[in-house]
Amino acid sequence: MSGIYFENQKDGLNRLRTYLDPIANYGFSTKSSGGLTDKDYYVCWNNLPSFGVDEGDSDVINFNSDHLLNSVLGISTIYTSFTETFIGGSLDCMIVRKSDRKAVRIQLTGNTGSTFGSWNTAIYTEFSK
Repeated sequence: MSGIYFENQKDGLNRLRTYLDPIANYGFSTKSSGGLTDKDYYVCWNNLPSFGVDEGDSDVINFNSDHLLNSVLGISTIYTSFTETFIGGSLDCMIVRKSDRKAVRIQLTGNTGSTFGSWNTAIYTEFSK
């Protein structure tokens, strides 16, 4: 992966806010239900945004066929979960498809929950083995 090092790794994608990191209160998945984990992928990350523990919010992100997440990994929809109380941080992660180890890195900075809910301003980079 061209020398990119990620400190953390979790098997599968799950929308529960405590799945990746219980302190971050931020999650995302290809499954709409927080109780389901998509084991076709895993995620590695250096940074996750941090949110308060108040009532949750969520967003649905749809990717057209030429978007990297869709064209490289076959992900057409991501469901995010967060709270309105943004504490700080950024998103720097990589979603890897287990079957062929193709990956897309997602980098996102912002200062509101909706920024991390929608991924509209994220930078996407493709990686393959």
